[in-house]
Amino acid sequence: MLYFQRLHFSHLSSCNNDDDSNTSQSDLLQGTWKIKGEGYVENGKDVSYNLTSCDLKTTLEFTNDKFISEYYEGDEKETCYHSTGKGTWKLDGDKLSTTDQDGDNSVIKVEKLTKNEFIYRYDDGDYAIYVK
Repeated sequence: MLYFQRLHFSHLSSCNNDDDSNTSQSDLLQGTWKIKGEGYVENGKDVSYNLTSCDLKTTLEFTNDKFISEYYEGDEKETCYHSTGKGTWKLDGDKLSTTDQDGDNSVIKVEKLTKNEFIYRYDDGDYAIYVK
């Protein structure tokens, strides 16, 4: 899966709906998020990956300034591989900066952040969608 292969926690024009207008962006980000989709850009269009039931176990948990990633990868017929990443995070406008347990840094653009949906994109167009 792209998010964790890239940052495996080594490594926001944010949009709010009316229900989220009184909640800070950092407060909206906190909680446990489940992967819903991932993809990339080809010829200017978003293309979604087909996620397996194993991939769909992947979660991100944000608390105060810490995060935990529970990453799963595998196909339907093979073993489901699991790994965990930990680190810190900071949200500044539309940029989410993370530093993992090894000190590696990453910055991603948050395209949408509501109480139920979190969408981010890398500079090359790769993206991920998480839901609560």
